[in-house]
Amino acid sequence: MHRTPNAALELAREAMSPLLSEWIAKPEVQALYILSSSADCPDNPTCFDEESDFDVAVVLDIPMQVAEWRPHLADTCQLISDRIPSWVPRFLFHVPVPWGSMEVNVHQLIYQYECDPRTAWPGEKCDTYLHKSQVLHDRGGSFQELIHHKAQAARSQLDLERERLANRITWDVREMSLRQSRRLGPEAGHYLLNLAVDEVIDCIYATAGQFIPNRKWKLTQLVSRGFITEDQAEILHQAIRCDPTCPSDLDRRVKALEGFCASIDGFVTSGPEAQQIRSHYQRRLQLRGSRCADPDGTAW
Repeated sequence: MHRTPNAALELAREAMSPLLSEWIAKPEVQALYILSSSADCPDNPTCFDEESDFDVAVVLDIPMQVAEWRPHLADTCQLISDRIPSWVPRFLFHVPVPWGSMEVNVHQLIYQYECDPRTAWPGEKCDTYLHKSQVLHDRGGSFQELIHHKAQAARSQLDLERERLANRITWDVREMSLRQSRRLGPEAGHYLLNLAVDEVIDCIYATAGQFIPNRKWKLTQLVSRGFITEDQAEILHQAIRCDPTCPSDLDRRVKALEGFCASIDGFVTSGPEAQQIRSHYQRRLQLRGSRCADPDGTAW
């Protein structure tokens, strides 16, 4: 018999309780967080059910030198492997639950590595720890402070990401998808339009000043978080529906996505305003200021 999401989460937490208690007791554990749909927190827009995996973050206090920092955590871990406790589990394993077997993902972080200013957090990671996390253990609240510090740094990049996405939309919704269809066939055009749909959705979040959530949830959360209406969602769904071998269906999808963008304040896909967006963004890519102009007056 299918259980309600809350009941499933309660049973999942019961199955994980011995492991969580064991990890909290380890002296090397700086913090322990439950993440994503597994977390019981008021702002969590995701919901745990029997299809979910169980996400937990183990933050380890492992002394390391500044010179041991590497861009990829795995490379730093190789340098300090003799300091990583042997009890640290695999990232993925399974535990028995009443409905069968539940996948467990253990996200493993080194506190000192995360504290380094060179370690930047992407928006999805910030969104998860800010809005989809439950604190089980946080020594002195230090990791919670670090979350807000990393989120503040990542939020400063949101305007740049919004500008990049706004520029891409002017190319990818119509021009690039139809061009690639003519070059390589309708499948290539549909593929590029799928990317354009993703860019449009991401741009909605960035324009709202919100971190772009995990791809599993960002489509469904557009309505639940009030970014678009039910009517707008139906137009977007029309743009998503696809017959990948049909050129006329690509034309239909392009028009649907253009209509959706037109319903969002400030979203532009074509015309003089789109050219202005392109020119503004392209100036950021130049090493020097504009020196000449196209015949239509566009600087180059």
